[in-house]
Amino acid sequence: SVKDCGLGRTHARGRVHARAQVFLALCLRLVVAITNYERGDNPGSTIITV
Repeated sequence: SVKDCGLGRTHARGRVHARAQVFLALCLRLVVAITNYERGDNPGSTIITV
């Protein structure tokens, strides 16, 4: 039962991590959209450099 508990925890952590990645991706997209809006640029032609 201890192994089952460990697996369950790992699986849940993986799901949370995936959700966090999606959340970060959405935040990044939102920031880019706001930046483009303020600049008045065309969102489709913007190149992001990190």
